[in-house]
Amino acid sequence: MRAVAWIVFIVLQIIWLPVSLFGAALVGYRQVQVSRRLGISQTAIEVINGRATMEAFGVGAHPASAQLARVLPNTSTRGLYLALLPLRVARFVAGQPIMYPLTDPGERVAATNLVPWRTAVFDRLLDQHLDATQCVVLGAGLDTRAYDRFARASVAVWEVDTAPNSAFKKAQVDRAGLDREHVRYVETDFADDSWPESLRLAGFDATKKTVWILEGVTLYLSRDEVVDTLRLAGSLSGPGSVLLMDLYSTQFVAMGQRPWAARILALTGEQIQYGVDFQTDPEAPVRELLGDAGLSVGQVDVLVPDRDGGALFAVVECVTGTAP
Repeated sequence: MRAVAWIVFIVLQIIWLPVSLFGAALVGYRQVQVSRRLGISQTAIEVINGRATMEAFGVGAHPASAQLARVLPNTSTRGLYLALLPLRVARFVAGQPIMYPLTDPGERVAATNLVPWRTAVFDRLLDQHLDATQCVVLGAGLDTRAYDRFARASVAVWEVDTAPNSAFKKAQVDRAGLDREHVRYVETDFADDSWPESLRLAGFDATKKTVWILEGVTLYLSRDEVVDTLRLAGSLSGPGSVLLMDLYSTQFVAMGQRPWAARILALTGEQIQYGVDFQTDPEAPVRELLGDAGLSVGQVDVLVPDRDGGALFAVVECVTGTAP
């Protein structure tokens, strides 16, 4: 049926192409221009769009992302539907996605599957630590795990982000009807070393097992800022704590630093900075980075794209607390 699904997809995509392009343009306009007017990160929209699509395609449980996406002013679920309709039909015919969204960590997939693949790996690692009583999401953006995955597990969550991003998110979470009673919003720049004190003042207990999430953030920091963030998280971690983060290759960062890409990111004040050389041994630079922060390496998952050129990025489990 997969071959039939591909035929259906190609034929439908040719017929539907003008509508798909219109849907993609609508999503892109809201993501960049509306985010710019609101003073909100545009890259956070890519994440929530990806997770809402995973929910719609049945390849990941992210109901809160789908619920939040429907009310956000800087994306368009209708645009997404129009842009992805041929893939939705092909998924129905094949019984599984044929090109997007792909989430199998063992697959060699295109870079367009970055968000679904990364999300699936983070989710798998997070599910191994749902016995933690605390979670801290650094640079939370529009991450919604606090409102489904951690809500179900009765985990207290602290979301650390800038005041504008936090205010926007709280308003949209309320519009979406999501419960945020168990979520505390720490309004600070976590690139500033003062965020640990703000976290403590918000009720965080550094003696308890904590899951730290640093997702989609490291590439916007310098290496020194990444090391400082890891070191500070380690100093606040009780026994059994872990930090999950993603790291991006120098190739990936170079793509984001191309003039046209840099200009688009600059519209919302974002700039890609830090990349890791994964060309020879992907785990070697990870061990070096964590060693500089005084942490040890747990699991490492590396995405190798469906073309030559080495790993594009990795999801890393950092051991921040001593064994319980």
